[in-house]
Amino acid sequence: EMFAASDAHNSGDKWRTHACAKEPWTVGFIEAIPQGAHFIDIGSNVGSYTLLAVARGLNTISIEPFYANHYMQKENLRLNGWLTQGPQNNVCEVILGALSAQSGRAFFHIGDPRFGSSSHSLGGQMNQTQGFHTDRVATFALDEIFAICPPQSQFYAKIDVDGGELGVLQGAGKCLASPAWQGWMIELNVQHDQAVLDLMKEAGWKIAAQYNMRDGREIGGGVYY
Repeated sequence: EMFAASDAHNSGDKWRTHACAKEPWTVGFIEAIPQGAHFIDIGSNVGSYTLLAVARGLNTISIEPFYANHYMQKENLRLNGWLTQGPQNNVCEVILGALSAQSGRAFFHIGDPRFGSSSHSLGGQMNQTQGFHTDRVATFALDEIFAICPPQSQFYAKIDVDGGELGVLQGAGKCLASPAWQGWMIELNVQHDQAVLDLMKEAGWKIAAQYNMRDGREIGGGVYY
């Protein structure tokens, strides 16, 4: 049993409390990861899949740039007693920031201020957004996070960043080349999907499975490696 907070600031809305039921393929990907491995949840929202990974004993690093979702994810972990470590003494770390091709700072355009919202955008200039407002966030390259993790571990990643997938992978050259990395689950965005597929192919990764339907409806699609 796990606990998840509702959004008390939005008339009792309970966004994302059943997110895992919407993407059984993502649940299957996480459940197939061996206990004790590292799972990097990139674009973790309020932490639905992070909670699943931590509960399974995975050493989990969760990365989310939207401050409201970051707060709610920390609250969800607190409710379960997992703010710093999971039920099997596994690592649980939540990072407020975005993964990109390089470290630095970038504008983050927030289209919906509510907890659990998504489809925000990273990069560009302050005046390019038509959303709620623009924030400035820290950016990191995945290679830098990988460099400070235990070298003997196995690594897996879920990438769900609403169009920023290519930038994440451009900052992950060492990860893509390392035998320590065992699998990737990438939700594709139509704007960059072919570039992402080409980059993964050039890095030597082969597609294990694809999906593009949810509840009988076509979605943007995703791919396993």
